[in-house]
Amino acid sequence: TAPIINVTPSSSSVCEGTAVTLTASGADTYTWSQAGTTTANSLTFTPTGDVTVTVTGSLTGCGLTGNGSASITVKTKPTVSVDKATASICSGETITLTASGADSYSWSPNIGTGATVTSGALTANTTYTVTGTTNGCSNTATSVVTVKTLPNTTLSASDNSICSGESVTLTAGGADSYSWTPSGAGSSQVVSPTSNVTYTVTGTTNGCSKAASQSITVSTTPATPAITQSNDTLYSSVVSAGAQYKWYKGSVLVATTSTAYYKLTSAGSYTLVITNGACTSGESAAIAAVYTGIKNKTNAIEELQVFPNPTDGQIRLTLNLNKVGKVSIGVFTTEGRELQTTVYGTMRQLQAEIDMSGYASGLYLLKITIDDEVHYHKVSKH
Repeated sequence: TAPIINVTPSSSSVCEGTAVTLTASGADTYTWSQAGTTTANSLTFTPTGDVTVTVTGSLTGCGLTGNGSASITVKTKPTVSVDKATASICSGETITLTASGADSYSWSPNIGTGATVTSGALTANTTYTVTGTTNGCSNTATSVVTVKTLPNTTLSASDNSICSGESVTLTAGGADSYSWTPSGAGSSQVVSPTSNVTYTVTGTTNGCSKAASQSITVSTTPATPAITQSNDTLYSSVVSAGAQYKWYKGSVLVATTSTAYYKLTSAGSYTLVITNGACTSGESAAIAAVYTGIKNKTNAIEELQVFPNPTDGQIRLTLNLNKVGKVSIGVFTTEGRELQTTVYGTMRQLQAEIDMSGYASGLYLLKITIDDEVHYHKVSKH
């Protein structure tokens, strides 16, 4: 009797490129219709398409042979691709990759499981491999991401604290090209800011950019003053909050005051220079001061009230004098610029309203003049 041959495949359906093993039973020796690697009763091969393999088996001492067969179905692998096979980004940036050609995807390193994924911020070259799967079969594609180093952008200033009207040189380095904020071009520029400012330069090399900043502090340079004389007192035409007033007789410094006037002790030719920190005004024109030596009674003010202070715009002023005097009141900036002055006439008492609503927020000076006396009072505007 002919032997009955059974053939069992390791899998009846495989993905292309996958080996399959067929195992026969029911005989002692076997002859296979398919080339491959054989053992006593098995055949291992890699099918290139759907195939049916037949095996012929015989028993020892029996002249009859039997046949068996197995059919193998080969499934096509998906053709997987990624939109950026190679890419170049700057250090610290992310990259978005999109795969196609399959039904589902996994990524290595793991940055997600969808077709489109976005990396974290990259600082080193990275190769991403995406595995796409369709109908149980998988294929891969890669994206090689090159990470470019950022330029080491620097920004320095010839001086980071200047007086108004002065210039400073800003110098950038560490990159190939530069863009500036607020403005500028090239690797160096000379600027003359009028207020505190921060300059930012963005340096670019090989398409990658990095910014650096430098702050400049600008102190106000007092305006050049003029000197006037009333009785035995010299007055500065410029009043600057927090400034120092240097009074010279000839070329000799005779006094430094924190107020905008100087009580004479002798006649002579006087000039004035005002300093605000490291910033110095121009020297005033000389005045030929006359010293009388007459001691007039000073401080005619018996009571002064200014409220509200700070103010949102309107202030009320109450003034009581210890004598009748001609009164005028002016509002000045701390740099000495006159904003308004009202002459109230001769009186001993005054109640007045002063409108500061049109002025910017900041510190202002009330200049109160009674006959030849001058008094200053600070007012803060919100």
